[in-house]
Amino acid sequence: MDFVAFARGRAIQIDGSKALRPYRAGIIKGWKIYEDNLRRIVEPTAVDNAEQLFNLLERDRVDVVLYSRWMGTALVRARQLRDVEAIMPPLASVAMYTYLHKKHSALVPKLAAALRAIKADGTYQRALDETIGPLMQR
Repeated sequence: MDFVAFARGRAIQIDGSKALRPYRAGIIKGWKIYEDNLRRIVEPTAVDNAEQLFNLLERDRVDVVLYSRWMGTALVRARQLRDVEAIMPPLASVAMYTYLHKKHSALVPKLAAALRAIKADGTYQRALDETIGPLMQR
């Protein structure tokens, strides 16, 4: 998963978290990847959800909002925010994993087999192409 900054227009360039220092930043409460990495750099405005986050940006209450690349891009498209763009490169890219509670440990082999099967037969790639593919086209 790529974690990026979104901004209005293309005037802002950010290469790493430290480059956020001169900007007013918005984050979602509880997103530790941003809370932990911004602690000594900026004092972000924290909100409860993505709708509130992008409202801050639309109303010029912040200069950048920090969110996941694909969920943010989908939200920007859904809200038809024409001048809002993800700033690349990502601030962080993190491998994400499926976790199960230990009481469901018996399901691990079945889940792993199912994931291998959908990757092998192309279902996984088709799902990515259908969901993320359109977001990559501008």
